[in-house]
Amino acid sequence: MASYIFTKFKNDFAQGSYNLTGVSYTIALVNAPCTFNPPVNIVEAFQYPWSFLSGTWDISNTAGYNSTGYSPQTLVTSLTPNYTTNLVNWSANTVTWNNATIDSDGYVIYNAASGNMVCAVDFGMKISSNNAPYIISFPNGIMNL
Repeated sequence: MASYIFTKFKNDFAQGSYNLTGVSYTIALVNAPCTFNPPVNIVEAFQYPWSFLSGTWDISNTAGYNSTGYSPQTLVTSLTPNYTTNLVNWSANTVTWNNATIDSDGYVIYNAASGNMVCAVDFGMKISSNNAPYIISFPNGIMNL
């Protein structure tokens, strides 16, 4: 399983342009052929907003991927400092698509207003549901800062 934090997010965050709890973030399910086949350094360097890439990355626009019962979902996020590790954990609620028939290779999290992408996770394989809940949880949070 690979994870990507987009360089544009890193740069904007370092400059104070991101508020991780004061704005809405969205999770979208993606396919591997478009999203995860380029080398990691190329994927991380993408500066395009989600609206530019969703036409090829989002599962609802991908032939051979089921997306019944799917639409991108808004995340409820929070920050939790850990004074032992000196890290801050950015976490989110569990997301469930009920009664869904979905195929996905991973997901992208992006700023709902600007479309700027924060991170992507590759499951390492296609994960499917067949008229059942499709669930993504964040037991260790989205990322530590």
